[in-house]
Amino acid sequence: MKRRAALLLPLALLLSCEREAPPAPKESAANAHETKIATEANLIPAPSRLTLNWRDYDGTNDPQNAVYILADKVLGRGADGLAALHTAIASLPTGTQINIQPYYGDPGAERKKEYPFDVAEMREFARQHGVELGVPSAK
Repeated sequence: MKRRAALLLPLALLLSCEREAPPAPKESAANAHETKIATEANLIPAPSRLTLNWRDYDGTNDPQNAVYILADKVLGRGADGLAALHTAIASLPTGTQINIQPYYGDPGAERKKEYPFDVAEMREFARQHGVELGVPSAK
């Protein structure tokens, strides 16, 4: 009997105590912004410098073939990929620099290679969101 009472007493004490859940840690503004980036930019990392590249577009064929790649993350093809690139740029922290992978045409070619997007328009869009777009100059 004593043994049963010895076991029941601590159990009764535990059950009678109201336990409050520990307060949730407050999320810092920086952490909240990183979470937003991970969600909105499809888990693209947000370092200060990113590289923009594309494949399946050689500068002479249809830009709808371009598959956009930002920070080694495939964003999508054609208009959908370009829209995803805009979303990614808009969600990056102010001060981020995106460098376009060097892209040089053949100087003797009859037709100049084109980017799969309007460079001036993309640069302005990035600037409006506090992001610098680095475009290599042709050599």
